[in-house]
Amino acid sequence: MSLLRFSQTFIFPGTLVDEQVFGIFTADVGVNINQAQISCQTAPTGANVTVDLVNGAGTSLSALATLTAASKDQVTTFNSPISVAANETIRAKIKSIGSSEPGVFLVLTIIGTYDPTEIDEVFPDAVDVCTLFGYQYVNGLPTVGTRVSIRLNESPVISSTTVFEHEPRSVDTDEDGYWEMDLVQNQNYLLTIWKSGILNQSIVIPAQNTCNVATLI
Repeated sequence: MSLLRFSQTFIFPGTLVDEQVFGIFTADVGVNINQAQISCQTAPTGANVTVDLVNGAGTSLSALATLTAASKDQVTTFNSPISVAANETIRAKIKSIGSSEPGVFLVLTIIGTYDPTEIDEVFPDAVDVCTLFGYQYVNGLPTVGTRVSIRLNESPVISSTTVFEHEPRSVDTDEDGYWEMDLVQNQNYLLTIWKSGILNQSIVIPAQNTCNVATLI
Protein backbone atom coordinates (compact mmCIF):
# COMPACT_ATOMS: atom_id res chain seq x y z
CA MET A 1 0.00 0.00 0.00
CA SER A 2 1.20 3.51 -0.79
CA LEU A 3 2.32 5.84 1.95
CA LEU A 4 -0.14 8.55 2.95
CA ARG A 5 0.58 12.21 3.54
CA PHE A 6 0.07 13.95 6.87
CA SER A 7 0.61 17.45 8.19
CA GLN A 8 0.77 18.87 11.70
CA THR A 9 0.73 22.51 12.75
CA PHE A 10 2.46 24.20 15.69
CA ILE A 11 1.56 27.79 16.61
CA PHE A 12 3.66 30.34 18.51
CA PRO A 13 1.43 33.36 19.27
CA GLY A 14 2.98 36.75 19.90
CA THR A 15 6.54 38.02 19.44
CA LEU A 16 9.12 35.28 18.87
CA VAL A 17 11.45 34.38 21.74
CA ASP A 18 14.79 32.67 21.15
CA GLU A 19 15.13 29.09 22.49
CA GLN A 20 11.40 28.87 23.26
CA VAL A 21 9.84 25.41 22.91
CA PHE A 22 6.22 25.23 21.74
CA GLY A 23 3.58 22.86 20.42
CA ILE A 24 3.40 19.11 20.90
CA PHE A 25 2.57 16.16 18.65
CA THR A 26 2.67 12.43 19.31
CA ALA A 27 1.83 10.06 16.48
CA ASP A 28 0.57 6.56 17.22
CA VAL A 29 2.58 5.18 14.30
CA GLY A 30 5.99 5.95 12.87
CA VAL A 31 6.19 8.96 10.55
CA ASN A 32 8.73 10.44 8.14
CA ILE A 33 8.93 14.23 8.03
CA ASN A 34 9.94 15.60 4.62
CA GLN A 35 9.24 19.32 4.82
CA ALA A 36 8.59 22.14 7.26
CA GLN A 37 6.80 25.37 6.39
CA ILE A 38 7.19 28.53 8.48
CA SER A 39 4.73 31.41 8.23
CA CYS A 40 4.87 34.64 10.23
CA GLN A 41 2.17 37.28 10.49
CA THR A 42 4.91 39.91 10.91
CA ALA A 43 8.08 39.08 8.99
CA PRO A 44 11.42 39.01 10.83
CA THR A 45 14.04 41.55 9.82
CA GLY A 46 17.78 41.80 10.41
CA ALA A 47 18.32 38.03 10.60
CA ASN A 48 16.66 34.78 9.65
CA VAL A 49 14.25 32.88 11.88
CA THR A 50 15.09 29.20 12.36
CA VAL A 51 13.04 26.55 14.09
CA ASP A 52 14.23 23.06 15.02
CA LEU A 53 12.23 19.94 15.82
CA VAL A 54 13.05 18.28 19.13
CA ASN A 55 11.84 15.19 20.96
CA GLY A 56 10.16 15.15 24.36
CA ALA A 57 13.54 15.35 26.12
CA GLY A 58 14.51 18.41 24.10
CA THR A 59 17.04 16.61 21.91
CA SER A 60 17.30 17.95 18.37
CA LEU A 61 15.97 15.81 15.53
CA SER A 62 18.29 17.69 13.13
CA ALA A 63 15.32 19.15 11.29
CA LEU A 64 16.08 22.87 11.05
CA ALA A 65 13.58 25.00 9.13
CA THR A 66 14.37 28.55 8.00
CA LEU A 67 12.36 31.70 7.37
CA THR A 68 14.56 34.22 5.56
CA ALA A 69 14.61 37.78 6.91
CA ALA A 70 11.85 39.97 5.42
CA SER A 71 9.90 36.88 4.32
CA LYS A 72 6.52 35.84 5.66
CA ASP A 73 6.38 32.29 4.33
CA GLN A 74 9.00 29.70 3.40
CA VAL A 75 9.22 25.92 2.95
CA THR A 76 12.27 23.88 3.94
CA THR A 77 12.70 20.49 2.28
CA PHE A 78 14.97 18.20 4.25
CA ASN A 79 17.78 16.40 2.41
CA SER A 80 16.56 13.10 3.84
CA PRO A 81 13.34 12.29 5.72
CA ILE A 82 13.32 12.78 9.48
CA SER A 83 12.16 9.45 10.91
CA VAL A 84 10.15 9.58 14.12
CA ALA A 85 9.13 6.40 15.92
CA ALA A 86 5.60 5.63 17.05
CA ASN A 87 4.62 7.36 20.31
CA GLU A 88 7.65 9.66 20.21
CA THR A 89 6.83 13.25 21.11
CA ILE A 90 7.72 16.00 18.65
CA ARG A 91 7.97 19.66 19.68
CA ALA A 92 9.21 22.83 17.98
CA LYS A 93 12.03 25.02 19.29
CA ILE A 94 12.95 28.50 18.08
CA LYS A 95 16.69 28.62 17.41
CA SER A 96 17.09 32.15 16.06
CA ILE A 97 14.94 35.25 15.59
CA GLY A 98 15.17 38.49 13.64
CA SER A 99 17.67 40.94 15.12
CA SER A 100 15.67 44.09 14.28
CA GLU A 101 12.16 42.66 14.21
CA PRO A 102 12.02 39.19 15.84
CA GLY A 103 8.88 38.14 13.96
CA VAL A 104 5.32 37.84 15.28
CA PHE A 105 2.81 34.96 15.33
CA LEU A 106 4.65 32.00 13.86
CA VAL A 107 2.94 28.97 12.34
CA LEU A 108 5.10 25.89 11.71
CA THR A 109 3.61 23.09 9.62
CA ILE A 110 5.46 19.80 9.29
CA ILE A 111 4.63 17.62 6.28
CA GLY A 112 5.46 13.98 5.83
CA THR A 113 4.21 10.44 5.27
CA TYR A 114 3.13 7.38 7.23
CA ASP A 115 2.17 3.79 6.46
CA PRO A 116 -1.64 3.43 6.73
CA THR A 117 -1.36 -0.30 7.44
CA GLU A 118 0.20 0.60 10.79
CA ILE A 119 -2.87 2.67 11.66
CA ASP A 120 -5.10 -0.29 10.84
CA GLU A 121 -3.00 -2.55 13.06
CA VAL A 122 -3.16 -0.20 16.05
CA PHE A 123 -6.73 0.99 15.49
CA PRO A 124 -8.61 -1.75 13.58
CA ASP A 125 -12.02 -0.09 13.96
CA ALA A 126 -11.95 2.83 11.53
CA VAL A 127 -14.06 5.87 12.31
CA ASP A 128 -16.28 7.61 9.79
CA VAL A 129 -14.82 10.67 8.07
CA CYS A 130 -16.54 13.71 6.58
CA THR A 131 -14.86 16.02 4.05
CA LEU A 132 -15.58 19.54 5.25
CA PHE A 133 -15.17 22.16 2.52
CA GLY A 134 -15.78 25.83 1.91
CA TYR A 135 -15.17 28.86 -0.30
CA GLN A 136 -13.79 32.25 0.77
CA TYR A 137 -14.81 35.39 -1.13
CA VAL A 138 -14.25 39.11 -0.64
CA ASN A 139 -16.44 41.50 -2.65
CA GLY A 140 -17.58 38.59 -4.78
CA LEU A 141 -14.04 37.48 -5.69
CA PRO A 142 -12.24 34.35 -4.40
CA THR A 143 -9.46 34.93 -1.89
CA VAL A 144 -6.23 32.99 -2.43
CA GLY A 145 -4.11 31.84 0.51
CA THR A 146 -6.63 32.44 3.31
CA ARG A 147 -5.60 30.23 6.24
CA VAL A 148 -8.24 27.86 7.63
CA SER A 149 -7.39 26.03 10.87
CA ILE A 150 -9.19 23.24 12.71
CA ARG A 151 -8.55 22.02 16.25
CA LEU A 152 -10.30 19.10 17.89
CA ASN A 153 -12.18 20.17 21.02
CA GLU A 154 -12.53 16.63 22.35
CA SER A 155 -10.37 13.55 22.89
CA PRO A 156 -8.04 12.67 19.98
CA VAL A 157 -9.38 10.08 17.55
CA ILE A 158 -7.86 8.20 14.66
CA SER A 159 -9.35 6.90 11.41
CA SER A 160 -7.80 4.36 9.07
CA THR A 161 -6.33 7.17 6.96
CA THR A 162 -5.79 10.25 9.14
CA VAL A 163 -4.33 11.01 12.56
CA PHE A 164 -6.37 13.65 14.40
CA GLU A 165 -4.63 15.48 17.25
CA HIS A 166 -5.34 18.44 19.56
CA GLU A 167 -2.81 20.64 17.77
CA PRO A 168 -4.43 22.70 14.98
CA ARG A 169 -4.22 21.55 11.37
CA SER A 170 -4.34 24.15 8.63
CA VAL A 171 -4.98 24.52 4.91
CA ASP A 172 -4.92 27.55 2.61
CA THR A 173 -7.57 28.44 0.03
CA ASP A 174 -6.66 27.82 -3.61
CA GLU A 175 -7.13 30.11 -6.62
CA ASP A 176 -10.89 29.48 -6.50
CA GLY A 177 -11.07 30.35 -2.79
CA TYR A 178 -11.70 26.65 -2.08
CA TRP A 179 -10.44 24.54 0.83
CA GLU A 180 -11.25 21.12 2.26
CA MET A 181 -10.24 18.94 5.18
CA ASP A 182 -11.11 15.38 6.27
CA LEU A 183 -12.61 15.37 9.79
CA VAL A 184 -14.24 12.80 12.06
CA GLN A 185 -18.02 12.66 12.01
CA ASN A 186 -19.91 13.68 15.17
CA GLN A 187 -16.82 15.33 16.68
CA ASN A 188 -16.62 18.88 18.01
CA TYR A 189 -13.96 21.14 16.44
CA LEU A 190 -12.88 24.76 16.77
CA LEU A 191 -12.83 26.34 13.30
CA THR A 192 -10.64 29.40 12.69
CA ILE A 193 -10.63 31.32 9.40
CA TRP A 194 -7.92 33.98 9.08
CA LYS A 195 -9.70 36.68 7.15
CA SER A 196 -10.54 40.32 7.88
CA GLY A 197 -12.24 39.85 11.23
CA ILE A 198 -10.98 36.41 12.34
CA LEU A 199 -13.74 33.80 12.65
CA ASN A 200 -13.52 31.45 15.65
CA GLN A 201 -16.43 29.07 16.04
CA SER A 202 -17.09 25.62 17.47
CA ILE A 203 -18.74 23.26 15.01
CA VAL A 204 -19.94 19.65 15.13
CA ILE A 205 -19.15 17.59 12.04
CA PRO A 206 -22.32 15.90 10.73
CA ALA A 207 -22.67 12.17 10.07
CA GLN A 208 -22.29 12.45 6.29
CA ASN A 209 -19.51 12.03 3.73
CA THR A 210 -19.24 15.72 2.73
CA CYS A 211 -20.39 18.99 4.23
CA ASN A 212 -20.25 22.65 3.18
CA VAL A 213 -18.99 24.67 6.13
CA ALA A 214 -21.51 27.39 5.24
CA THR A 215 -24.26 25.14 6.62
CA LEU A 216 -22.53 25.00 10.03
CA ILE A 217 -21.70 28.67 10.70
